[in-house]
Order: sequence, then structure tokens, then C-alpha cells
Amino acid sequence: MLRLLTQLPRPAKQIAILVLDIALVPVALIAAVSMQQLPRGLGNSVLSELQGVLLLMLIAGLLAFSMNLHKVQLKAYELRAMGKTAIHAVLMGLASAMLDDIAQIGTPMATFVNFTLIYFLLCASARLALLKILVAIYRRGQNLVRVVIYGAGRTGQQLAAALRNDDQIVPVAF
Repeated sequence: MLRLLTQLPRPAKQIAILVLDIALVPVALIAAVSMQQLPRGLGNSVLSELQGVLLLMLIAGLLAFSMNLHKVQLKAYELRAMGKTAIHAVLMGLASAMLDDIAQIGTPMATFVNFTLIYFLLCASARLALLKILVAIYRRGQNLVRVVIYGAGRTGQQLAAALRNDDQIVPVAF
């Protein structure tokens, strides 16, 4: 597995992230519509129009590509990149509301707010989970250096916090 991940070219990894963003659209839509107590049920909602869901997935891919979300490395996914993900989710919520309005389905606005929040949480959580999985795979393939930090004061705690981000050194005790 480690060999496969290290030999995979960067464009292939970027495509995988882009596909993940696209695949999370119907998941978020299903969750958002399921949270609403629609009087007509799920049959007459955004999900009832397969073409609308496919169009929304296409919009998600184009937006993510134009915002370069797929190019953000997992290890560099921090506050600014999360902000871009939030903007992407808001734009997706607006796009889904506009598609619903064009199709005159009449889904409540709260469904689109829920969709936006769920889509953001799914995208951010998926990236963070992938990072954890990849770090675990990389660490499994390398010998770890276990260290004991001499001094449990502020400096020792700062050193331990810095070493937690290192892939090869693991603080085990103070």
C-alpha cells in the first residue's frame, strides 16, 4: 500500500480528491433532505430529479477545479484551505437552490442551508480523515524513533507538540 501511494503521481491524487468532492454531493443532498420533514416525502424533492443531481455534481466538480481545491495538499489543509472549502460549500448551496427554483420543485430553503453545512462538514472531514489514514500508512512503513523529553515545563511541552507533527519521531515520555 505504501509503495502504491508513493508511486502515485500528483495528478492522480488530485483527481481522487476532485472525485471525492463530486461524490459527496449526493450524500449531502440525501442527508439534507432526510433531515427535513417534508409533507410530500422525498419523492418530490431535489433528489427526485436525477438530471438535477447530476448537474449539481458537475457544478461541484467545475467549482472545485476552478477554486483549485483539488491542488491543496492534505498535509497543508489548514484554516485558509478550510475557508475555500466553506466558500465552495456555500456556492454549492446557492447552486442547488437555484436549480430547485428553475425546476420549480419548491423544496424548503432550510434544506439548502442543511445541504451547505453537511457538504462542508463532509468535505472537510473527508480530507482530515484521509490525512490521518495516509499518515498512519506512511508511519507504518518507517521505523519510528521513540524519544524521551527531558523537562516537563513549557519548553518540553512545546517540543512535544512540535514532534507530534513529525512522521519519524514520537515522544513517549517526559
